[in-house]
Amino acid sequence: MSADVPEKTPVIRTPLKRALWNVGLIVGSTLLTLFAVEGGSSAIVFVRDMWTKRAPPALPPYATRDTLLGWTSRAGFADPDAFGKGIGFAINGRGVRGTRVLTDSAPAGMVRLACSGDSFTIGLGVDDAHTWCARLEAELAGVQTINLGQAKYGLDQVRSRFERDGATFAPAVHLVALTHAELERALMTDVDGLAKGALSLEGGRGRVGVRGVPVVAPGGAIRLASSFTRAVDDLRLVQLARRARRPSARVDVQSGWPLIDGAIAAMQAEERQRGTSLALAYLPGLGDIAAGSADRVRTKLAESARALGMTFIDLTVPMRQLRADSQDLAFIATAPAGAAQSLVGQYSNIGNRWVARELAVQLRPLLPRALAPR
Repeated sequence: MSADVPEKTPVIRTPLKRALWNVGLIVGSTLLTLFAVEGGSSAIVFVRDMWTKRAPPALPPYATRDTLLGWTSRAGFADPDAFGKGIGFAINGRGVRGTRVLTDSAPAGMVRLACSGDSFTIGLGVDDAHTWCARLEAELAGVQTINLGQAKYGLDQVRSRFERDGATFAPAVHLVALTHAELERALMTDVDGLAKGALSLEGGRGRVGVRGVPVVAPGGAIRLASSFTRAVDDLRLVQLARRARRPSARVDVQSGWPLIDGAIAAMQAEERQRGTSLALAYLPGLGDIAAGSADRVRTKLAESARALGMTFIDLTVPMRQLRADSQDLAFIATAPAGAAQSLVGQYSNIGNRWVARELAVQLRPLLPRALAPR
């Protein structure tokens, strides 16, 4: 007697189910095809980027490579529409922003004030006459300013450039304008793919120097590794992961504070030997308007300056006390037509004027008594 074998129940699809099934197959195959094309395209772009990024990143037209600094201002550069129609940018023959011809000594009856810093100092986004450094001449009688700022500079580059180039102008006052990013860069040997030195302790002497100089073009293996890293950074999966991750500073400034503190002390000693008064200023960016971890860094700057008997001007609190609409107007919100989007977040004409006025109030005591404030 054989066991009964249950019969398979046939799958009966209604016309609606068949239609949905067919639609699902079409959509699924289409998505798989798109994913395959996207993956293949990403692979092609990755390989292309690996190849094209082997060369060092291009510098902006107003800069040139420098074995001591990594890059510096291009002497003689001039573009009347650098930041949009009628917003010019010029570098004189000695690497200083503007067209003024400068000699080694100040004009009779005047004193010089040198401004050092990063893009906030050189004044990206505004013309030569509207940087805060240039505007200080309208706020301080008898003062001639020299703008030694440069985009993406760190404190190490600021110090080295002034020692090599700025000291030749014999300024009475050297104002070092700091940003949080500038302090970060002082501890980095690479800024957006551009090679530079970094602060370090000189062996056995406890003095702060700069490692990685002279800056030379990296060899083939280093370029390949750098190009791989930069190509990976551009992958969409990597960018997505970064968006999902809580943003953090590229460099921990507080852990590297002994180097920064030592560099400031060394600058103070060097300036005293030259007979120059050194002053520090902290220029707030958009990220400083709200309280954050940078506040602890500013506290450390104040403590260092006080211990060294230096003037320290922190514009963060005055910036926070402005009305919200005034804070917005202090920064470039939209890049002019034809200008780089990286100008967004730089000081506007209004912002530069505000910075100059705030700085002037606290710089006057450093000037010779013969120079009366306007």
